[in-house]
Amino acid sequence: MDSRAGRSIGSRLASGGSRAVRGSRRDLRGMLRRISLAVGWFAAGCQTLPRTPPFEHQTHAGSVRARTEPEARSVALQAEEIAAMLRDGLGVPIEPRYSIYVLDEELTGPGAGVRVWRDRGGVTQRRIEIGRGIREEALPATLVHELTHWYMTPPWDRLPVALEEGFADFVTLMLAPGSRPGRFERYRQVLSDPAWPDPRKLLSVTRREAPRVPRRVREKAYAIGYILTHKIGIDPLRQLCSRSGEAGFDQIPPDALLASAGMSREQTAWLQALEVIVEEELANGTGQ
Repeated sequence: MDSRAGRSIGSRLASGGSRAVRGSRRDLRGMLRRISLAVGWFAAGCQTLPRTPPFEHQTHAGSVRARTEPEARSVALQAEEIAAMLRDGLGVPIEPRYSIYVLDEELTGPGAGVRVWRDRGGVTQRRIEIGRGIREEALPATLVHELTHWYMTPPWDRLPVALEEGFADFVTLMLAPGSRPGRFERYRQVLSDPAWPDPRKLLSVTRREAPRVPRRVREKAYAIGYILTHKIGIDPLRQLCSRSGEAGFDQIPPDALLASAGMSREQTAWLQALEVIVEEELANGTGQ
């Protein structure tokens, strides 16, 4: 992680933006329903529940379990630093304390994510899982992205799920600029896809609906969310979240987001907005 970004992250973010399960089949089905792998568009997932890593390191803000004691300590120190910067920049409390599992198994999708257990009363447990496929050099960016999801507590829980992915990307590119190479090119590719969705519909998707959205459409959430975050800014987004909650909305209304960003539904508008952002980043010496 870039040390200069680390030292100034608070100001940069502020300105820039069981029940016991009995043996019956009914109870088994109930248990399976309580295990939800989706937080956002993509989930940490594997064919079976992964084994609990044997070594744990506790920090002030959470805990990390990993395959070896040095690995648990190393990841914990990085997570502690990142979490402190995120809490300061986003204005969120230390609770809930994070729980990170560095696994010996490969995870599907992006290789990391937040696994959530739910029952009828709501979320009962959650943790960040990082699969074996995440390279060491990619770990800081992965921690930033997943911890950003972790700290989407009130009022940030009013962000649409489609926007949250791009929001996490935006924060990641600020705190871990080494993850920039190729990122904008990937955005350009998905925004050029002829199968262009109506951004308003995409921004209306709820967490419950998200897993049913086709992957080709879901991938556009990162680019759309990044552009909206870049154009609106962190503080104004927080205010939109607060006002939406006060008005009784579960999520910020899509029209409010598009109006705040000065964006339309047209595909060309999003491609043009991305090119402007890339030019700004290159001018600042940070775009690639």
